[in-house]
Amino acid sequence: MLNKFIKIKNILVDHLPFIIAFLIVQIVFIAIITNGTWEIFGCNYNNYFDRFYDYQALSILQGRLDVPPEAIGSEAFIIDGKYYGYYGITPALIRIPLLKLFPYLKFKFTRFFLILWSCITCFFCYRIMLLIREKFNLNNLNNSMGNLFIFLFIITFGLGTVNIFLASQAFFYHEAVSCGIAFASVSIFCLLKASKKPDTILFIIALICSTLSILAKGTTGIGSLFAIQGLSIFLIIKRKSDSLRNLFVNKYVSIFFLSFFPIIFYMTINYLKFNEFSLPMEKHFQFISNQLRLESFNGKTFSLVNLPFHIYNYLIIPNIQILNEFPFVSAGYVELNPFSFKNMANIMPFINLPFGTPFFYILSIIGVISSIYQLKKNYNDEITIKFLIVASSSALGICILFMFIAIAQYYFHEFALILVLFSSYGLYYLISNMKHKFFTKFLVILSILSIYSCYVNISISMTNQKLGDSFFKPMMIQVDGNLIKISDIRLKK
Repeated sequence: MLNKFIKIKNILVDHLPFIIAFLIVQIVFIAIITNGTWEIFGCNYNNYFDRFYDYQALSILQGRLDVPPEAIGSEAFIIDGKYYGYYGITPALIRIPLLKLFPYLKFKFTRFFLILWSCITCFFCYRIMLLIREKFNLNNLNNSMGNLFIFLFIITFGLGTVNIFLASQAFFYHEAVSCGIAFASVSIFCLLKASKKPDTILFIIALICSTLSILAKGTTGIGSLFAIQGLSIFLIIKRKSDSLRNLFVNKYVSIFFLSFFPIIFYMTINYLKFNEFSLPMEKHFQFISNQLRLESFNGKTFSLVNLPFHIYNYLIIPNIQILNEFPFVSAGYVELNPFSFKNMANIMPFINLPFGTPFFYILSIIGVISSIYQLKKNYNDEITIKFLIVASSSALGICILFMFIAIAQYYFHEFALILVLFSSYGLYYLISNMKHKFFTKFLVILSILSIYSCYVNISISMTNQKLGDSFFKPMMIQVDGNLIKISDIRLKK
């Protein structure tokens, strides 16, 4: 009993920086998503925004995929007089046992699941970070400086990325992407673990989680699926000495072919809903009565024409809005743009990666450059090769997002795993090649980037709520009032 207690104590001490950062993140997340009421099981809207997945779960229990009109509202696809939602079924499937066990919580699960998906994503991003740290033989970096790097990384991921923005509105748009990224993070972790020591069980778990991610929101899981395929091909090629007969019984060949089933599942569900494999935009409620808007993007959900527009807006343009009142910054709209957006159906306010989360943006660029440089130095560095296969395959999935007909702040969460992968590599590459005397200066620079990233993302979460009884409204009024008083004093002087 004493040995178990000592073991648990040692684990807690070893992971203390993560535990502290994780708790801070989740306290802030819960405060925002519950508007300061701390009521985890509650409703924000009492309409389809936070009820859709409950209705979808109840429909699945009845052997149907359509939902009542009030379950999906203006986001419905109307097929043969029936109403369908376009997001996947994973959040609905997970609700089924909970609706059976706790029927009195019907329509009150959205907040809870957004908190759960945030916890899972933060935890597995930390685990991914540790696996990459092992590559640089920095596991003994458990001194106070090393702990501070971990603390900064996790606190910035939780509060300095779109992760915290998802807490601003407890509705199904945010839950879909949050659920998808949570399962994708488990998948990527398993693949990195398997890349160190190939294990069939890890590949199977990665494949299951990737499937659940795709069935939550297609674009969130496609990157992890590409990573499974890429790593499988690499391990197959490594065994090129196998005979043709042995090749076909190779477990990695089986995994490679199995990796196409998530796409088949996704397309099958689409066909059962819409009688076709893609989304029939002409049958979407908002476009049935607005043919001009439908024609503006040719009725296609994905288009290569949108690539320049998305790359420019996601990665380059300083799209940030400065306010005259607290919290002073907000997501901005697309204004001047050298690329046409005539093929876009919906453009929501957003702050892009370099100006929204420079902490991860800069470290990711360093990670990309350093990993390629490391491979160039040593073409036989199998760990780096496998890392680049997983990370670049995940990044390849973003190309699909770049072709989509819409852009919004919550879509930026789909970059989460790519940022964590390359940022972790960049961070530990710099640390492993840096003299100790520069550690403090480096930590100060990262701290400044972290504070900025957290402030911006918490600010846009606050401004996005736009609720009359918002938890932040009294604080905003008080801060603005104090600023006006200070201004009046200065004017009198």
